[in-house]
Amino acid sequence: MRVPVIAGNWKMYKTAAEAAAFVRAFLPLVSGARGVEIVLAPPYPSIGAVAAACERERHRVASQNVHFADEGAFTARYPPGC
Repeated sequence: MRVPVIAGNWKMYKTAAEAAAFVRAFLPLVSGARGVEIVLAPPYPSIGAVAAACERERHRVASQNVHFADEGAFTARYPPGC
């Protein structure tokens, strides 16, 4: 039987410190979730901070694509139309 996956990302709108703070606030909200896999996908520069915040949890950490901008919602191909 497949385990449902709940995954979330926040594009490129948090610094590593903000991402870690978000995860510390988020984890208690999902501590009672059973029968699902929870995956957090921060921007690449925040992976280390998010992974450290999830270290003692059963949740997974994934990566979003990498983009040269400082901030934004870049999850599609670049440049547009390619």
